[in-house]
Amino acid sequence: MTVWSKLLSALRGGANEVGEAIVDSQALRILDQEIRDADVELRKSREALASIMARHRLAQERVEKGAAQVAEYEQYAIKALEAGNEELAREVAEKIATLENQLEGERAQVAEFAASVAQLRKSVSQAEGNIRQLKQQVETVKATASVQNAQMAGAQL
Repeated sequence: MTVWSKLLSALRGGANEVGEAIVDSQALRILDQEIRDADVELRKSREALASIMARHRLAQERVEKGAAQVAEYEQYAIKALEAGNEELAREVAEKIATLENQLEGERAQVAEFAASVAQLRKSVSQAEGNIRQLKQQVETVKATASVQNAQMAGAQL
């Protein structure tokens, strides 16, 4: 029984070696494809970052515009009170309250976009570093293979 189990172990080991040899012979091709795939994903991430940054800027502009409107209506309310027109001042105060509620929502959006931009920038930076590292590994493997081929050619002479 031990002979059979050793024979089966030897066969499994041989199959693993064949599988590893196939993977090793295709390692550069696999790494090159992984780099291409990573470059595509990085490009998509950069596009997403640009889109989020644009939406963030638009939200900031809406907040600035809303804050300016609130300040403008506050001046109207003050003028209405100075003129003794309390009814108009009350209507303007209601408008200010509505604008401030909208402004609060816009500010929350700006904060969410800012957090998304920061996270995407971090992710893009990490992806760029990973791609650089992969490219360096490919160059190292290619250089090592070239040296080994030269040594084998020299040994055959």
